[in-house]
Amino acid sequence: MEHSFIERADVIDRYVRGTMPPAERSEFEEHFLDCRECLEQLELARSLREGIKVCAAQPSRAAAPQTRPGFLGWFSWRPAAAAAMAVLLISAIPSVFLYRSLESTRTDLDRETRKAGQLMNAPLLPPAVYTLSPTRGAQATRTIKIPDSPRWILLALELDTSQYHDYRAILQDGAGQTAWSSGSLKADAPDAIGVALPSRILHPGDYVLVLEGQAADGSFVSAASFPLRTVGN
Repeated sequence: MEHSFIERADVIDRYVRGTMPPAERSEFEEHFLDCRECLEQLELARSLREGIKVCAAQPSRAAAPQTRPGFLGWFSWRPAAAAAMAVLLISAIPSVFLYRSLESTRTDLDRETRKAGQLMNAPLLPPAVYTLSPTRGAQATRTIKIPDSPRWILLALELDTSQYHDYRAILQDGAGQTAWSSGSLKADAPDAIGVALPSRILHPGDYVLVLEGQAADGSFVSAASFPLRTVGN
């Protein structure tokens, strides 16, 4: 039994009221025994119906001893019924929101699980590696090809890294705007430091990779810069 049919045919409400044909009732019972979603909705519907029955039964019990209920007698059972109904609705509201929250969480979890499965099955592409060396005076622009498939671009920067303990890299576009920045970087060797860029941030054009070192006072100062030109394959 499909959930679309259950909602369209109001199956849960008809099941609780006992108005379903025996064959359809048996089919639904086989379904909700293995369906947590329908079981939760069924329990909620039963609770609401039982609460309504309790509220509806209170007027007859309260009015039974009175042969001629007057104006005050008419109000004698109303507050109790209203209070019972209020308690029922208040207790039901958190259940409804909890159910919706559980459904939302379940949907998000399923979506993330599918994403993780896709990543696990995706081919692992090796990074594109480029070595950049600073030069005195005007630096030569290094050309980098943007790969067709998303992958990491590893830039091996050759320079004296003994001046600072921590570094950071900032990629600026041709207009001088920051297109990407790294977190804290550590030197891989006394004369080299690696910077990994996601290829998806690159577009054909000119860039400058600025490497900054963290001084003793916590500020960052420029240590080196490397002009780049990115082109498509």
